[in-house]
Amino acid sequence: MSPPLLETFLRMMITLSAGSAIVLSSLSLGDGRWVTGAGWPLLGLWGSGCGAVLVRTSLTLAVVLAILGLALLMVSQLCEDGRSGRRWCAGAVLLLAFSILSAAGTLSYVFILQEASGAFTLTFWCQHLGTFLFLLNGASGLYLNHLRSTVPAEGGPERKPKIIPVPSTKV
Repeated sequence: MSPPLLETFLRMMITLSAGSAIVLSSLSLGDGRWVTGAGWPLLGLWGSGCGAVLVRTSLTLAVVLAILGLALLMVSQLCEDGRSGRRWCAGAVLLLAFSILSAAGTLSYVFILQEASGAFTLTFWCQHLGTFLFLLNGASGLYLNHLRSTVPAEGGPERKPKIIPVPSTKV
């Protein structure tokens, strides 16, 4: 694969993976039943506890940030202009912010229900997977943007590294 084709493929894979992670997180947040146990009903995010409200709020804000980040990633691919690199970088940063907010919300939920002796449901693991995918997508998006900014444009002048002279030490 040539480098432009490889870069396009990687950007497409990051965008598709971010879209699927949004779907996983949205389904998990919408269903909200994350813990099950024998003899008692499913416990979820939509309980009336004060802690559950905080978890729902952080996860909902995280999904909104992820949607905005995905929109920036897609716009930067469609509009190749001078600002597309900044758009891609902003989208990747929003994906990283999603993963931090989502991880905080998920861990808060686990701490709230630490005395419950139930098992986590599939929707909890969907949220966990979505958080992990967003962390990977955000980090790889920033790294791809860093690689793109260090490679010279086709037909443009090559950037020469700055050589800093080392002072000689005579003994």
